[in-house]
Amino acid sequence: MSSTAIRAFARCTAVSLLVGSIILSRIWPQLVAGYPNDSFHTLQPFSAIGLCIVAAIGITMMLLISRWQSRAIERIGKLQGRYLLLADIVIGFLLYWLILSLSPQFFYLYYWFVFDNLPQQWVVQRLLPWSDYLDLWLLLENASIASHAAGMLGWILLIGKIVRNWGIVRSNNQ
Repeated sequence: MSSTAIRAFARCTAVSLLVGSIILSRIWPQLVAGYPNDSFHTLQPFSAIGLCIVAAIGITMMLLISRWQSRAIERIGKLQGRYLLLADIVIGFLLYWLILSLSPQFFYLYYWFVFDNLPQQWVVQRLLPWSDYLDLWLLLENASIASHAAGMLGWILLIGKIVRNWGIVRSNNQ
């Protein structure tokens, strides 16, 4: 392994540890308390496991979409260096916002299968307001498990885009 790769790995690890410690400090009180007021605790064990599977599939899909989107921008666009990184982040987070706005419908569909007598309906009335989107990023202390998971996913996507483009930005600036 080259010294450049080792330095890049060390930077990535340092940034991840820093952001991870910030995230953990923001959600620690809720983790310790066990999210006592979260509706997740009202589910039966198999329903809770199913919900976790649905969430894991959604997170995996978001990560795959983010990866595809980053590669597409790099292949299609004529952008280089910092502009490539900026375009990747802006377009990625517009996609993230759109998916977060539509995700309640997918979770409602799961609940529709789990609970009897839920009406079949469209629950998304509008896109997620920007203020709510920013609240997810702030990892507010009294937020739900879902809000904290969405906020952590946003931070993971941001770190991933910066790390992915770090070498491209550096090579174009030399």
